[in-house]
Amino acid sequence: ASGQADAMKLFSTGKLKISGDVMASQKLGFLKDVDLKGAAAAPAPAAAPAAGGAPTSAGVFAAIGRHVASHPEIAAKVKKVFQFRLSEPESVWTLDLQNAPGTAVAGEAAPAQCTLAMTDADFVAMASGKADAMKLFSTGKLKISGDVMASQKLGFLKDVDLKSAGGAAPASAPAAPAAAPKPAAEPAAPKVFAALGRRFAEAPALAAELGALVQIKVSEPDGRWLVDARTSPATVAEGASAEAAATVTLRDADLAELARGASAQSLFQRGRLRVDGDVRVAHRLGFLKGLL
Repeated sequence: ASGQADAMKLFSTGKLKISGDVMASQKLGFLKDVDLKGAAAAPAPAAAPAAGGAPTSAGVFAAIGRHVASHPEIAAKVKKVFQFRLSEPESVWTLDLQNAPGTAVAGEAAPAQCTLAMTDADFVAMASGKADAMKLFSTGKLKISGDVMASQKLGFLKDVDLKSAGGAAPASAPAAPAAAPKPAAEPAAPKVFAALGRRFAEAPALAAELGALVQIKVSEPDGRWLVDARTSPATVAEGASAEAAATVTLRDADLAELARGASAQSLFQRGRLRVDGDVRVAHRLGFLKGLL
C-alpha cells in the first residue's frame, strides 16, 4: 500500500493469494492514487487475553515449556526440533527437544525438522481438547511439513497441564497434535505423469489444448515436472525451467485427486492449488483427469 513492496512479486512468491475472479484484481490500479498521509496511527494494541480465562497460545507454550523442563526424559526420547507457525494473528514457536531437558520458546530459535502450521484459534482449540488434530489435518487446517513422521512423537502433549495457560483447561485431557497418517508408500506423481506421457503420445491433438510449457511442482514428497505442449505431441519430463509460462504448485495427494477427476478450480479456491504466471493455465488442467 505504501509502495515498498511490489504486488506482482508478492503474488508470484505466494505471499499474496487471489481467489475467485482473479482477473478482476487487475482493476485495482486506482489504489496507487490513494492519499496515505492520514494513514499513520499508533500501533494496534496487543490482543487481549481470551475472554473467560480461556487458554491462549502463549500460555499453552509456556505450559509445554514447564512440562518438558520437568520431564527431561521426553527430550531424551524424542530428539527432534518442532516449529509451530500460527496465523491470525501470526506467531512462531519453537519446541526444541533435541537435547534434554527441552524448551518451548517464541520465534525460530533453532532449525526445525518438523513444522506444523495452523491458525492460532485452531491451535488453542486443539490444545484444549475442543478440536481434533486428525480432523484438522485431514481438512487442511493443520499442515505438517518436513519430517512428517516426527509429529507422531508429540503424544506427550496430552499430559501438559493447561491450568495456568490463560485459564482453566477443560476437564477432558487436551488432544495431542497427533500423528499424521503415514504418507503413501508410493507417491502418485510418477504414475500420473507416466500416464500423461502416454496420453499425449496417443492423442497428439491435446498439445493444442494446452499450448504452453507448464511446470508442475509437487510436494509431500517433492518433485518437479515439465509438461511441454508448445509442439505436438506434447512431452512430459522431470525437471524445471525458467521458460515455463506458468507454474502449478500442489501436494502429491491433490495431484492424485485431479487425476481422479477433481476440479482444479475447486482445489484453487480452497488454497490447495496455486498457479504462478499465466493463471489461465489452471482452466486447462482437465487433461489430467482420468489418469488414475
